[in-house]
Amino acid sequence: MNAIKGYVERMENLIEEGSRVSDDRKELKAEIKGNGYDAAVIDKLVKIRADRDKYDEFEAVLDLYKVEMNMEASNV
Repeated sequence: MNAIKGYVERMENLIEEGSRVSDDRKELKAEIKGNGYDAAVIDKLVKIRADRDKYDEFEAVLDLYKVEMNMEASNV
């Protein structure tokens, strides 16, 4: 029975912590926008840095498709 209570309390703490993190991210986005930057672009940069290999593969395929469509490719 004590184990269940411990799990519930840990889950509650994580949820509360998640709310604080979410609030912190919202504040940071407001700061980014306040300084004239695009927060969505910053988010995209974070995602790219987190999974660089996946992004590089995506870009390579995108470039191939651009060539096929007679569009300018970024690095071809």
